[in-house]
Amino acid sequence: MIFGYVRVSTEEQNLRMQEQALSDAGCEEILADKGVRGNAVVKPQLARLLDKAREGDTCNGLRLSDVRIANIPIFRSNYLHLSEGRNSH
Repeated sequence: MIFGYVRVSTEEQNLRMQEQALSDAGCEEILADKGVRGNAVVKPQLARLLDKAREGDTCNGLRLSDVRIANIPIFRSNYLHLSEGRNSH
């Protein structure tokens, strides 16, 4: 499975262009957090992606700031585990 993840900080921002870019890049499922700041500890859809991803899956994001989860303690062990056996872009 090829996953995509996008995030915008406010409810007013539009995800359409980011989602389209990931779709064009071949993402089969795109998860999005809307109204979630980059420094937020809880990113519900990112947590969902980490839960769904399996060995051999690919996780894509448009901006490093969207998927920069190694700085969030709750995700650190999951992220490192995913990075060992999965393709992270």
